Amino acid sequence: MSHSTTASPGTVLVVDDDAALRLLIRAALEQDGWAVSEAPDGASACAALERIQPDIVLLDVSMPELDGFEACARIRTMRGGEYVPILMITSMDNEESISRAYQVGATDFLSKPFNFMILRHRLHYMHRAHQATHELRDERDFISAVVDKSGALVLVLDATGRIKRFNPSCEHTSGFSATEARDRPIWDLLSGADERERDRGEFKQLIAGRSMSHHESSWIAKDGTRRDIAWSRSVLLDGDGEVAHVVFTGLDTTERRQAEERARFLASYDPLTGLPNRRLFTNRLQQALSTADAEGQQVAVLFLDLDRFKYVNATWGQAAGDQSLTEVADRLTKGLRLSDVLARQHQDLRTEMARLGGDEFTALVTGVPSVNELAGIVKRLQEALRRPFTFEGHEFTISASVGAALYPADGADAESLLSSAESAMYASRKQQRGGFRFFSPAMHVSVAERLSLETELRQSIERNEFVLHYQPKHVTRTGALIGAEALVRWAHPSRGLLLPATFIGLAEETGLIVPLGEWVLRQTCLEVMRLRALGLQLVPVAVNLSSAQFQVDDLLGRIAAIFRECAMETRYLTIEITESMIMRDPRRAHETLSRLNDLGVRVALDDFGTGYSALASLKDLPIHELKIDRAFVKDLAENPRDLAIARAIIAMAHGLGLTVVGEGVETEEQLAILRAEGCDEVQGFLIGEPVSADRFAALLRSSARDGSMPRAFTSDSNVGS
Repeated sequence: MSHSTTASPGTVLVVDDDAALRLLIRAALEQDGWAVSEAPDGASACAALERIQPDIVLLDVSMPELDGFEACARIRTMRGGEYVPILMITSMDNEESISRAYQVGATDFLSKPFNFMILRHRLHYMHRAHQATHELRDERDFISAVVDKSGALVLVLDATGRIKRFNPSCEHTSGFSATEARDRPIWDLLSGADERERDRGEFKQLIAGRSMSHHESSWIAKDGTRRDIAWSRSVLLDGDGEVAHVVFTGLDTTERRQAEERARFLASYDPLTGLPNRRLFTNRLQQALSTADAEGQQVAVLFLDLDRFKYVNATWGQAAGDQSLTEVADRLTKGLRLSDVLARQHQDLRTEMARLGGDEFTALVTGVPSVNELAGIVKRLQEALRRPFTFEGHEFTISASVGAALYPADGADAESLLSSAESAMYASRKQQRGGFRFFSPAMHVSVAERLSLETELRQSIERNEFVLHYQPKHVTRTGALIGAEALVRWAHPSRGLLLPATFIGLAEETGLIVPLGEWVLRQTCLEVMRLRALGLQLVPVAVNLSSAQFQVDDLLGRIAAIFRECAMETRYLTIEITESMIMRDPRRAHETLSRLNDLGVRVALDDFGTGYSALASLKDLPIHELKIDRAFVKDLAENPRDLAIARAIIAMAHGLGLTVVGEGVETEEQLAILRAEGCDEVQGFLIGEPVSADRFAALLRSSARDGSMPRAFTSDSNVGS
């Protein structure tokens, strides 16, 4: 369970002489939004305390010079250190150590080794308790503190209805200060002119009844806005049975009412584009079908899916995607209106646009005069998207594949008609992106197969149906084995061994790419450590990160947890990313890559030359390798431009101190050119096809025996550390 919030919960000062442990603690705590500062010993901790005023101190006991007990005692004497929570951590769990920790002022005590989840929970509850104590420490009257801190509206009146207490929530809601409100009749301050007599009469009835009542009414705030309030009103009597005070406690229900109105809107409309959503569209479609039956009309459903739209999000982020979807909706809606205008000779023709979700849109066309007219509507919709889209100076194009289904031929009800239109869209896309097809019954078969594959894919990780193959990477000049790339395969129980092209796209569309990518990373670490247990000389193994994985908030924490779980040495892992992943958020990418570098993980930039990265950002990135995309390697011998690009990439990378890897090497001629141009490493079918873990182990044994494995990568080396 994570306690992460959008705002940082505070600052933790981690004091420990073990730098590696500090790094792991930082990775764990930053998942929850903590700002983390570090100190290597007790003296440094005391100095840091005055400078940063942390919210919590995490203090190791065993440290040189000034140990944790002495540091804790000194902190308690310092300004700002009297009340700061201190969690002491030590491998000593005897009663004397625990007793001494509390004697010197520790708030709590945690024994090593500890579970990082427990540490996160412990800090969370310590911080929450400290905040609560701090808020109440200087309050003279606990009840007064409750009233003032309450999110509820609390005001106290005398028997005549004059305000005697007006808590901060009342001030915030009404806009009047407590000073302005004091001694004024409540109806004069907060009721409208035409409501004052009514409210005065209700107050008199309340006094006469001398009981509790519940009441809903409105306040007129200082700025003239009306707030909806649900009140509980209690009459308090003194010892003689006379009215002493009347206490009003209330909740501002304005936002709730607005939320209910918003909920009603969201139940029928898409919040991003304002178009009808699937629920409303289906209802209107069903109504249109009923009308069509009565009047003998033809109804059509158009299903539009934006082609490769996920790359807009992956490259420029969610903001670009949302802006583009809004503009797409606007263009499509205007395109339909134009269709209405152009088809005025067909008085019964009506159209309506809706967003089904994600990058899927649909249109309802009633009174369809002919399939040719319908095809013309589709053409106008697709033309509406041809003009380039822009986001923050970046220009890109968006196309839509479209399928159409007609009632009653292609479906007897709303859902079946939508399903037929979707099947036609998939058939159109399979033939050509940005195309258009009418439905035919055979199309349902391919869609059913796709849905079946998606269902099986969701179950495949739990069933452990995936396996890893390893494609070797060699030194270009000597042919020595230098590394490998882990590639996932799906060992499907009935379809056999499936290559990534069969399922990776589907995994990305369905969001399964994140758990699948995490499985690949964990399994790679486990298998590498099994190879080491066999006494084999290891080489670094590369794992590809998907764009979705790279955007996960606790990516570093997950990777660190896998290292701990597998007892994996980070020097044996290389992470491969693409240019587009960096360009989505260069600053965040730089921070993530720097943290990976701190963990000792090598980073390779894959498919270089096909993305959008600028050299200005590339030169500052903490990466170790550039991989020349296979598109440039394929025609090296025939295309001078590809050779010039490869030569420029190699020169640039060497100038930045990076290793260059040529991908997709399939011919001796390609290998010779890359060797002549100074490319450091190569991989491809000529070098070696992807092999199973057992065959990769045999390859490592063979390379070690014939001396073709560089000494830098023997199991006792320090590569990557």
